[in-house]
Amino acid sequence: MMIKRVVAIVLCIALTAIIMPTLAFADEGKQIESKHKTGDIVPGQIILQLKEPYYTFDGPHYDLRELLPEIEIESYTDIFLSVITAREKPREEMKPDMVASVGTEFGINLTEKTVEASLRAINLLKDNPYVKLVEPNLYVEPLYTIPNDPLYAPSIGTPQWGLEKIGAPEAWDYITGSDMTDGSELDDYVRVAVIDSGIYDQHPDLVNNLDMSLAYNAYYNTLGYTSDTYGHGTHVAGIIGAEGNNLECIAGVCWRIQMVPIKIMDPYNDTDALLIKKAIEYAKDNDIYIANLSYTLVDCAALKQAIEDYSDAGGLLVIAAGNSNTNLNYSNLYRYVSGISGVIIVGGLDYNMTDDSPYSGYCFGDEVVDLYAPSRSIVSTVPYSINPSGYLEANGTSMAAPFVTGTAALIKSANTSYGASTIKKRILDNVTTSANLTNFCITGGRLNIPDALYDMGYRVIISNTMTHGTVLPSAIFTKPNTIVYLTAYPDAGYMLKPGTMKHNSNNTVQISKWRCFCAMPYSNDTITAQFYMVGDVDLDGYITIADSLAALRHYTGQITLTGDALLAADVDGDNDVDNDDAQYIADYCAGTITVFPIEL
Repeated sequence: MMIKRVVAIVLCIALTAIIMPTLAFADEGKQIESKHKTGDIVPGQIILQLKEPYYTFDGPHYDLRELLPEIEIESYTDIFLSVITAREKPREEMKPDMVASVGTEFGINLTEKTVEASLRAINLLKDNPYVKLVEPNLYVEPLYTIPNDPLYAPSIGTPQWGLEKIGAPEAWDYITGSDMTDGSELDDYVRVAVIDSGIYDQHPDLVNNLDMSLAYNAYYNTLGYTSDTYGHGTHVAGIIGAEGNNLECIAGVCWRIQMVPIKIMDPYNDTDALLIKKAIEYAKDNDIYIANLSYTLVDCAALKQAIEDYSDAGGLLVIAAGNSNTNLNYSNLYRYVSGISGVIIVGGLDYNMTDDSPYSGYCFGDEVVDLYAPSRSIVSTVPYSINPSGYLEANGTSMAAPFVTGTAALIKSANTSYGASTIKKRILDNVTTSANLTNFCITGGRLNIPDALYDMGYRVIISNTMTHGTVLPSAIFTKPNTIVYLTAYPDAGYMLKPGTMKHNSNNTVQISKWRCFCAMPYSNDTITAQFYMVGDVDLDGYITIADSLAALRHYTGQITLTGDALLAADVDGDNDVDNDDAQYIADYCAGTITVFPIEL
């Protein structure tokens, strides 16, 4: 099954490789690109917070212009109520903290649409007795680039090299998404907010993994369809959750998921701090507690407060570190955000299958950036208006962040009881460390999905006639020809990968090679490791012709082998003890073979 999936990907990418990616957008065929840089002031706009609520549920509605006579206001929006209105939630059902926010934060459009007007208004309002905070609204850029080269399959590895790099195929052996359950309560889809340029909702690799009922356009303050004329959000979504095993071109990290598009771009593909703030608040108010933000942060107090509030509510926000080759250790903004418990900041790995190398053009910081993930030559989904193939290769930390977001969704899928702090801990505590990353991020490592999913903090009970006692997972045993089966107690709440662990060339068995899947962290539950020597059917510690005869007698029905004896007799590993097994043991005793088929 896995081989067929990889072949399908290679064929699809090969067919699309000759199509040159373009930046032709769907809006009347025009090419629309953002003309503003991160940190530029939005002309004629300011963000305002009052000291006291401006109006309450039962109180009268006053015109904000009466409180702020110093400036000429064209229009204004209650930032908080705009989000609540989008949800169509009755005011009486709001939480107390929501009620306290109503009528205190506003986005104000000035009559004069210039940067000078924004700065002048801020200066005039600083001494207004009703004003607690006033600041400019700032533009924000997405963090990716689209090469001018045709889409192509990389010369080494697989087209989606990033998934292989972070161990996704190994993780998929256990779980692929939130509809793949173990028969317990894990039947609900995990929801993830994609705070971005929107998502093309008819893409065949995405259509089944979107929750459009909650889709939100922060610019127009509307629910429902969020067109993506820029392509960035659709590309990010494909990395997080393109449907796997569906005969389409790519697979995301989490094959079964419900992504919620939250669009933060205006008709000219610009976005700003106020739109991002509204998007984060919308995710919080709708209980979407995993979110991806592949945009540069700007030093906006209102935006920082929204991120803190999302974290305090139990949200996990994954943020791209940036592409400006900057040491973020010296950024007060990023140091502040990095200190928020519900935030993960992700740096970008270069395309390298043999080593872990940070891309030299991206931001870094061993006191701010948490970990690294693939960010170069990343193939993912785009609207057909961007590229007729529906797929495109892109670079940037915008691509690194969604690998981590998808991993968070996969962990949540595996155990719905996990909150943001547990998910973050599992991701950061289980990176693959590298000397190349030591001075570039806090953990000194890159994302490792299998290690984030599986827990090594367990006692292992060795219970058979050979070895007894309680050992740590890192214990090494020197039993020649030994194979270990691990089994879990049925109520332990986790599963183990089926199969065996074989000795290495030094005839040792290392328990740490086994992973315990989806278990509660740092549990005191036990795992039973069943040791036996391959071919030693009578369990006397030696392989002799008597063992061959015992296997043959079982095959002919004269005796019935059970337990360790039955496992030891199945030397060809086909789960059936028959004449072939008896012959292999006899050949081993005669010296014509030195290893059994199960060990090859």
